[in-house]
Amino acid sequence: MKKLLILLLATTTLQVLGDDTFKVGLVLSPNLSWNRILPETYSNSIGEKLESSGNGVKLRGTIGFFLDRHIQDNFAFGTGLNYIFTGSGYEVETKLKNDYALQYVQVPLYIKFVSNEVADRLYIYAKGGVG
Repeated sequence: MKKLLILLLATTTLQVLGDDTFKVGLVLSPNLSWNRILPETYSNSIGEKLESSGNGVKLRGTIGFFLDRHIQDNFAFGTGLNYIFTGSGYEVETKLKNDYALQYVQVPLYIKFVSNEVADRLYIYAKGGVG
């Protein structure tokens, strides 16, 4: 599977390098993950009252690549492949502590708009899609 993905990526990159309507790039973005446990106080099976809480904010990230095809100077259709790291956890007093490390693969599909220069090196940018 990895070899097929690398072959597909290399073939696509080689095909679009000579064409000015395509842009290929790298995606690196941070994200913050946290959770909230409800109810904050509950009883276990033997009647003890236990306090629970989330374990705070965790800094995670996304890495991937994108491929944009410009249909006009200001409009482009795009896709890509992103690998997303996220997660959270919880703690129930000192008896139980659990952390989750979740990982996702995302294939975004979007349309992108970039305005002409509004002021000196100032552009308006909009992007919408699914993924």
